[in-house]
Amino acid sequence: GEYVTVQLGPKAFDELLKPYDKEMTDIIHKYDGIAHYHNHGPVTRFLEDFLDLDIDVLSPLEAPPCGDIDLAVAKEKIGDQVCLMGNVDDMMVLGFATEEEAKQIARNCIESAGTNGFILGGTDSGTYNETAARNFIAMVEVAKEFQE
Repeated sequence: GEYVTVQLGPKAFDELLKPYDKEMTDIIHKYDGIAHYHNHGPVTRFLEDFLDLDIDVLSPLEAPPCGDIDLAVAKEKIGDQVCLMGNVDDMMVLGFATEEEAKQIARNCIESAGTNGFILGGTDSGTYNETAARNFIAMVEVAKEFQE
């Protein structure tokens, strides 16, 4: 998806992305799978378009500088129909943040997106340093504060 959303823009969505990715999610659902759609970059203008793909989860919902997602806006636009995941940059932010900074980022994310239909996470990169790993652990402590 990001080749269309980041490089080609809205005009290409319906022609080059939608028919193929919708077919893919239909196949996933046919076999009772969960369609986890991964799309980097600035995607706010495509949020409603993603609904046409019938996806179940959208990630990584990057905040600036790599993306443009405000979780409260994303939640308002599609949050009841798609599980939102991410919004924390694991390499450029968590890799250099203090534990307290990481905890505040986690609190801000959860307060913006809520506890229903949101998975606090990174960019799904799987490439990060020890500081980021420790900060992910600290973020779990924050998530536990919001358990009902």
